[in-house]
Amino acid sequence: MRSSIWKRPPPGWFSVCLDGAFDPNTMSGGVGIVVRDWHGNFHSGTTCSIAHVSSPAHIEAIAGLIACRFVLDHGLSPVKFETESVQLVQAVSSPSWSSDHLQLGQSYEDVADLFIQLPGCSFTHIFREGNEAAQKLALWALASQPCNVYFFSTPPILEGSPSVR
Repeated sequence: MRSSIWKRPPPGWFSVCLDGAFDPNTMSGGVGIVVRDWHGNFHSGTTCSIAHVSSPAHIEAIAGLIACRFVLDHGLSPVKFETESVQLVQAVSSPSWSSDHLQLGQSYEDVADLFIQLPGCSFTHIFREGNEAAQKLALWALASQPCNVYFFSTPPILEGSPSVR
């Protein structure tokens, strides 16, 4: 399923938008995760700055891993994960796909292993225009410090943004 705008999840569900930002000069990355409820309201989120990242695909895989761990740790369910990474969606949907991509195969398998622990949840592709809030957080994380978790309040970088209520 593809979408260019963010849409609310079904009643009772959460939407978890995730994104990774990569800096090839420092070989580092930033992760942004935004959780919204079925009303479209900001529920929670996290940002993480990651060192030793090999590629944009690598930071997207790390974002998937952090998103799945965040959902499991905070008991959020059911969840609709949304990412710009077609490769990540394919890896989660088809474990044999990730083993064909050896460079990041283990990272993709780690995400798939966590995703299996979330029955009934989905992993879908969303275009950049629909993932603006997670992208802003990922870029903010890339330029700032290690992990910060925000529960029930919108992070300062998203205050007043039309992409988050």
